[in-house]
Amino acid sequence: MSERFGESAAKSIQQVDMLGTALTGLDEGTGVYKKTMDELNAILEEYGITQIKEGDNIDTINEKRKQAIELIKSEGAERQRLNAIQTANDEYEKAIEEKRKEVASIFQKGRCGLFRKGRKPPNGQFGMDEEECRSTLYYLYRHSTQKRRKGEGGN
Repeated sequence: MSERFGESAAKSIQQVDMLGTALTGLDEGTGVYKKTMDELNAILEEYGITQIKEGDNIDTINEKRKQAIELIKSEGAERQRLNAIQTANDEYEKAIEEKRKEVASIFQKGRCGLFRKGRKPPNGQFGMDEEECRSTLYYLYRHSTQKRRKGEGGN
């Protein structure tokens, strides 16, 4: 699946959980406490949660950590949905490009030569006139795209 829309929710949750747990075990006023609090506050700010202040009790820290984790889970579900959509779009574009190449090869291999009515193709092979050729190519294109829209895929 595509990873275009960011890191997984599990990584973010793990980081919030680790920082929150670390804060509850550190002494207030120390440099490590302040740095840990700043890192956690940066994440909380990203999710619109009021920041932790020095002096907040363990219950406040845990509540804000819990809020952040719930928001990260929701965002994670949306990221997965976006990644799935991106993957499906990439596969669709790839299939369309393959069909374009297939149509081009039909012309290149002479399986559908564009000849004026009444003219024979080279080597005495039976060819199609322009209208028959366009009709055949249109049918092939429509048939392949309709199958993809219905989820049948394949050739």
